[in-house]
Amino acid sequence: MREYKLVILGSGGVGKSALTVQFVEGIFVGKYDPTIEDCYRK
Repeated sequence: MREYKLVILGSGGVGKSALTVQFVEGIFVGKYDPTIEDCYRK
């Protein structure tokens, strides 16, 4: 399997983490605790 690295940038509170979780886990998180940095793997 080919591995890609992706960086998501943007202002705080715009939904970067929610979209990332939706892509990786297949669920949408409507309420999400603010984060500084997270690492996801799919």
